[in-house]
Amino acid sequence: MKTLAERKAALRALLRHRQAEGQAAKLKAAGARAARALAAWPPFRQARAVALFFSRGIEPPTGRLIASCRRRGCRVAVPAWDRRARLYRFVWLEAADRLVAGPLGIPQPARTRPVRPGASGRAIWCCSWRSGRG
Repeated sequence: MKTLAERKAALRALLRHRQAEGQAAKLKAAGARAARALAAWPPFRQARAVALFFSRGIEPPTGRLIASCRRRGCRVAVPAWDRRARLYRFVWLEAADRLVAGPLGIPQPARTRPVRPGASGRAIWCCSWRSGRG
């Protein structure tokens, strides 16, 4: 039989887990609302090029945004790891691209075509609220 201290510790751990689950659900719902708002924003809908990212976990979902941009002919740039420079750069995502896992497990195009300054014309650049946290 567990001691009172062990039962309290187990209960505290269970409560922390449930609180974390609730917080994750709230963040995911907020992210979905943010993605819908961005998709409805006229400058985003009119952009000829956008920079997005492949979302993971509780980040705002970007899969549908990327798909809708590609369906309407909008170019999409995503971050990809540049091994030589040892940093992330934006590269164009093409329809035929095969995706591979980057060094942090984030999908990126297997073949990269860097975005050149000024090449995108009217563009909207979007980033994660976790920007800079890897």
